[in-house]
Amino acid sequence: MNAEADDVWAGRLEHGGAGLEILGRSADCIKVLSPDGELLAINRPGLELLQVSSPDTLIGKCWSELWPSESLSHIETALKVANRGERARFSAYCPTAQGEDRWWDVSVTRVAPSSAEDRRLVAISRDITETKLLEMRLRVSEHRFRAIADNIAQFAWMADPTGHIFWYNKRWYDYTGTTLVETAGWGWTKLHHPDHVDRVVNKIAKHFESGEPWEDTFPIRGVDGTYRWFLSRAMPIRNEAGQISLWCGTNTDVDDARRWSERLRQKARLIELSHEAIMTWSIGGGIISWNEGCKALYGYTFEQAQGKKTHEILRTRLQGDGEHFENILLRDGAWSGELLHYDKDGNEVWVESRQELLIVDNQQIVLELNRDISERRRNDELKRLLLAELDHRVKNTLAIVQAIAAQTARRALSHKEFTTSFNARLQSLSRAHNLLVSTQWSGAWLRELIADQVAMGDATDDQFSIEGEDVFISAQAALQLALMFFELGTNARKYGALSVRQGRLSIRWTRDLEDNNRINLEWRETGGPPAKHPETFGFGATLIARTGQQANLKAALDFAPAGLICRMSIETSSRHKGPTTYFDIRGDAKRNESAHQRSVEVMIVEDEPLIGMEIEEIVLSAGFVPIGPLATVEQAIARIDDKAPDLVLLDGSLHGKPVDAVVALLQDRQIPFAMVTGFTEQSLPAGIDNRVTPIVSKPVEPEKIVRVMQSLLSRTQDAVERSS
Repeated sequence: MNAEADDVWAGRLEHGGAGLEILGRSADCIKVLSPDGELLAINRPGLELLQVSSPDTLIGKCWSELWPSESLSHIETALKVANRGERARFSAYCPTAQGEDRWWDVSVTRVAPSSAEDRRLVAISRDITETKLLEMRLRVSEHRFRAIADNIAQFAWMADPTGHIFWYNKRWYDYTGTTLVETAGWGWTKLHHPDHVDRVVNKIAKHFESGEPWEDTFPIRGVDGTYRWFLSRAMPIRNEAGQISLWCGTNTDVDDARRWSERLRQKARLIELSHEAIMTWSIGGGIISWNEGCKALYGYTFEQAQGKKTHEILRTRLQGDGEHFENILLRDGAWSGELLHYDKDGNEVWVESRQELLIVDNQQIVLELNRDISERRRNDELKRLLLAELDHRVKNTLAIVQAIAAQTARRALSHKEFTTSFNARLQSLSRAHNLLVSTQWSGAWLRELIADQVAMGDATDDQFSIEGEDVFISAQAALQLALMFFELGTNARKYGALSVRQGRLSIRWTRDLEDNNRINLEWRETGGPPAKHPETFGFGATLIARTGQQANLKAALDFAPAGLICRMSIETSSRHKGPTTYFDIRGDAKRNESAHQRSVEVMIVEDEPLIGMEIEEIVLSAGFVPIGPLATVEQAIARIDDKAPDLVLLDGSLHGKPVDAVVALLQDRQIPFAMVTGFTEQSLPAGIDNRVTPIVSKPVEPEKIVRVMQSLLSRTQDAVERSS
């Protein structure tokens, strides 16, 4: 080997020749091998590629020792093929001497020998590391693309610039059950619904021609034969010259969303048309939506309500402010209950409200549904008032019965007399109630009331007469008149005109000339025993005297020699004409005179005469001076202004009118008082505090009224002593 060849090769290359010398100058790694694979020589560039500093570490070694074990099969095969005179080629991995990763493209051929002993093999190894790494990156990139393309929720496809589809992802094949052969190009049209395919083809063809992005919605048939709706889009991909190189498209399943959207549209329409008031508003913000039900209920249009806080525009009655209410929603997520709103005109609107906190686009939204329950609330309130009124009437009736029993017992001389009188008066009260029930307690007709109560007994029709136009009177006046006419009739049968055959009774009335809402009635007895003024009034006379002090009913007895006359002034409407003169009648000569000596005046304000009589007896028995009973608010105020009493026993209602004005006057004058009522505490004036003002329920207990009066007097005396 000459010197020049020695510069090219390293190793034992004794017979080179021009061919090996030329190969030795190649940039590839070229090795000369013996037939059994011993490394005889290696070119200088090869040493550099293998990163070997000295050829001595390679020359004489078997070529297979330079390769990793996984490549040995390639080496053995290549040597066999080359020794047969054929060219062997393979690609394999083999790191450099310094451990750098390298991939090689290797070819092995046999060199024509000059003699049989001079056979040699030439192995040319080209470094293809960059190419191999690029291939690997491409494979990884393709694998990743496939993983993404085949696992996205959409169908994906690619088409050439003319719109000829040449690739689909796996999702497409799974859904349609087709192959690329079946749906390549325009084969996809066979999967479209016949009602839509022509429209879709015409539209996408125009976009393929114009190069504009494409979007459409249509149904595609699945492998099970059913159609589902898809939103499809395609974008053109352009090269550096701006020309379309391909189209990339997707098909997104919107079938469920389409159905939900349709349902939402229907529900939105139902919400808009709903009679319930449905709105949405944001926490810390204002109203977002406002349906027709809100407009109908509250009177505000959406434009008027938008952006405003619900609690401000509707003036919601809340326990706490609006911020406190919002904190409850934030804590619990929902709220339901009844709320009081006010509409645009200032009217009260009670609603049953259901509110739920929703998170929409990271915003806290409240969905509020309000159902108008104003009518129900009014009915509930009416029901409550009716029950309270029923309770009041029952208690008043029991109190009247109690008073009848007590008054009858005081005047009866025997048990039999008590039983007879008490039962007769109860029957009178019962018949009056029957008349009132028939008119729903609105009142009674005077003629029917008189005929029902007088109970003529053995008197014949020619012994009495009733004259006057029939008039309607209030329920309270009817009860009072019933008992008065019963007592007058009973007295007439026992002692008066109807006790003898020749006696006559005339009952007649006419309209008052000055007040058309009043009648003047006269009860006149003739032809019977002379009437004498009694030294002591009995039950009937006392009842008439007490009842005759009412604002709506006045009565006076005239004990004329020719027979008893009772004159009455009866109001036929519920109007009251204002304060009436207060006067006190005391017909019982046996009253306790010590009361006058002590001068403790107890004013009784009660519109039921019998109950007033009973309370008066209780006050007298306790040794106090009774004032009244007074039957109207006006009478009570006039008496207090004229001369303030020491104590007041006040009914909860007078002829259906509240007693708030009397309560306010008593509190202002610091006059102690107790409520004697058939109403519950909830129905009493707002200023009543049962810790200060005692409440005595009807029917009354005499002992309780006495204890209450004594307690009020004791409390007053303590206050006087403390102030002094």
